[in-house]
Amino acid sequence: MWFQERDGKYRYFERYIDPYTEKTRTVTVTLTSKSKQAQKQATRILADKVNKLISHKEGSKITFHELYDEYFKNWSPTVKASSLRGTVALDKRIKESINKDVLAKNIDRRLIQDLVNEMMDEGYAYSYYNGYKKRFFSILEFGVRMGYIERNEAKYVKAPKKIKTFEEVQGKRENYLELDEIQKLIKALRASWRLSHIANFVEFMAFTGVRYGEAAALTFNDVDLENGTVTISGTYDRALKIKTTPKTDFSYRTITIPDNVKEVIQNQIEELSTHRALKGDNFNKDNYVFFTVNGSAIDLDTLNVVIRRTAEKVGITKYLTSHIFRHSHIALLAQLDVPLSAAMDRVGHTDYKTTLSIYSHVTKSVKIDIVKKLNDLK
Repeated sequence: MWFQERDGKYRYFERYIDPYTEKTRTVTVTLTSKSKQAQKQATRILADKVNKLISHKEGSKITFHELYDEYFKNWSPTVKASSLRGTVALDKRIKESINKDVLAKNIDRRLIQDLVNEMMDEGYAYSYYNGYKKRFFSILEFGVRMGYIERNEAKYVKAPKKIKTFEEVQGKRENYLELDEIQKLIKALRASWRLSHIANFVEFMAFTGVRYGEAAALTFNDVDLENGTVTISGTYDRALKIKTTPKTDFSYRTITIPDNVKEVIQNQIEELSTHRALKGDNFNKDNYVFFTVNGSAIDLDTLNVVIRRTAEKVGITKYLTSHIFRHSHIALLAQLDVPLSAAMDRVGHTDYKTTLSIYSHVTKSVKIDIVKKLNDLK
């Protein structure tokens, strides 16, 4: 290092070899003193500058934690806040599993496979430890793309699936409600005026097939009762309590609604008018179609508790979550012989396998009808 004095200030210089051109370059910093303390400060600043300039080229020396930090910095601005929250636990576990001084290039398939198997043995759901594996893949794929490592070892890792029992398979196949069960549940909810808004919400989901978040985020601006359509234009972020963009681009859609759903929405319009007359125009300021007595969106946890308790009272033994109404709607479409592609478009599915898995196990009445038609062939 050397320095030059100019106009009462001191400019410090340091040479380094540019790893891209392999030519000598110079970095500088200007300070107001040439004291020993100032020279030490200049040395430190210039060293930091040089390290930053050559660090990208010297990828083989990057630690896994450094790679993760750079990956996250590039990835996080490209995804929704809800997606970030969904990776918090997985990313935390990944970072806790790898020591801070482990080089990224030394992360191999055996290490990742052992960590995935460990999660399976601990009893985590397949979707969770498979997501863990996918996070490893994304981080290392970024490292390959940036030239820090030569190969993504996570490509060779498998998330093993446990063998399911007959009862587990059958339970998944029957993860929907029959039409009479839907009607029984809605009737029981309507029996209490305090739950009328939940009854409307459930009926809307069951006869449109929308996701909880899509129904919760629906505003009156998305509704066209004259033409009998609703437009799905967003989803409800439970943490931020706001309407955000939908799950996927394919989730944007306009669907037709039957008469009972029109009536449900009309009921909600009348409810809103009543509440605003009593509580002011600021009630339900976000203009949600479905709202609580406080004017806020329907809470998912509350919804699930209410429908489970009500189902138990009327003798429905299936385990209920809000998503069962989406599956139930797809089952109804299968019963009505709606083509698979039309059903996918209606519910906003991009992967035909998701819809087909339900179409393959249609309601009991359809199965009975199949037997009847086969008998008629004789």
